[in-house]
Amino acid sequence: RLNRVESPEKEKLKALDL
Repeated sequence: RLNRVESPEKEKLKALDL
């Protein structure tokens, strides 16, 4: 996965990206 920008939508996906 690409962690470039920490946008709200990205953070939501990160929480589901277990």
